[in-house]
Amino acid sequence: MSVIIYARVSTEEQAETDLSIPAQIRAMQAYAAGTLNKPIVQEFQDVASGRSMKGRSGLLAAIKFASLRKEVDTFLVHRIDRLSRDIADYHVIKATLAKHGIRLVSVVEHTDNTPAGELMENIFASFAQFTSAKIGFEVRKSLEERLRRGEWTAQAPVGYLLKQKKLVPDPARARFVREAFRRYATETISVSQLARELAEIGFVGKHGKPIAINRIYTMLHNPIYIGRLKTSFGEFPGKHQPLIDENVFEICQKRLNHGRGKVAPRQAQHFPLAGQLNCPTCGRVLIGEHHIKKSGREYRYYRCHNTKCHYSIHADEVEANMTIIGDIPPKVQSDDLN
Repeated sequence: MSVIIYARVSTEEQAETDLSIPAQIRAMQAYAAGTLNKPIVQEFQDVASGRSMKGRSGLLAAIKFASLRKEVDTFLVHRIDRLSRDIADYHVIKATLAKHGIRLVSVVEHTDNTPAGELMENIFASFAQFTSAKIGFEVRKSLEERLRRGEWTAQAPVGYLLKQKKLVPDPARARFVREAFRRYATETISVSQLARELAEIGFVGKHGKPIAINRIYTMLHNPIYIGRLKTSFGEFPGKHQPLIDENVFEICQKRLNHGRGKVAPRQAQHFPLAGQLNCPTCGRVLIGEHHIKKSGREYRYYRCHNTKCHYSIHADEVEANMTIIGDIPPKVQSDDLN
């Protein structure tokens, strides 16, 4: 009879330690030749997590190989946690092998087919799951603490770069993010139309294709652009530089939450001073909006959406003043036009 061996490490970093795949294989080779006195017919390995079967092509190949080769009667691992850190998966693997008359053996944990041996094996498998859960708990605690300190812990969202573990504005793409928020807050434009028009001015994905609509939705919903870190642990103030004014962000959220922003009026309302006017009371950017009365008459305003302010001015009035003045300067205080 013969043996197949299976080695696994969780990460590329772990592969460089004393738990490396070559170290595991050497220990299993010695155990097969000495203690078992059986030849090894095949070796399998994975660099993947032991918490699930997903992505572990080496293990699946090993089980299939063992089930097709009648001379194989032993499936050898260095430790039980190298096979699995989920007790349910462990028992499924063990039962699958047993169905083909193959015994699961660990170099480090010595057990036999007695009731006491079965008990010890279950304890080892349970301890492997406990260790995995404990590591996950400690990792989550560490991530939560970093987030509470305002430090981002994942891939940088579009518009930012991650440099030395810090989010910094992306010089090439931050302007597109600002333009997306500005347009969605100040114009009656759908998200799909916004995605198309952003693509026309160069806001595209890695392969030059327009960014998917669902990603634009996600971007417009993400408070990271106003300096907030929203995670499963809660929402925390970030240390990074915001790209968007909170007022603009809140207007976008109201639009997105009203019918999810999928339907736009047939005719877009144009506000030539959008993003150029500041509230004379609180200094926030004035947002263009229009209302149609039952009579059919249309009213256009530049309005401050600060809940403590509510300043507004008729769009026609301020735009007429700008026509007289000429060029539109950046960040005009609206009371300067009266």
